[in-house]
Amino acid sequence: PRREGRNMSGILTPTSEVVKSINDAKRTKEREKKKMKEESLAKRELEQEAKTSAAKAAMDQEKTTIGGVLDGLDLEDEFDDDDDMDASLDELLGSTKVADDLFS
Repeated sequence: PRREGRNMSGILTPTSEVVKSINDAKRTKEREKKKMKEESLAKRELEQEAKTSAAKAAMDQEKTTIGGVLDGLDLEDEFDDDDDMDASLDELLGSTKVADDLFS
């Protein structure tokens, strides 16, 4: 304590055991918080991996389905219809020089 004129001042501090117990409690809370954060991060990563694998499986299934449908189609025959279309246009419009100029 110090005395300055009529006033006396002093600093009160807790004992070392109290300070130590407060610090221990604080560290324990920090460890628990860190552990919970790590667990939630691991859980999020597992969920993300599950979503990714499910999306990949769906894409593979879709590719297989589309591939099966495309294998069943005979696309070569569809593109050969142009000659038939030209012939039907000639029948409808007639074979005139003006019509030939419009569609050539």
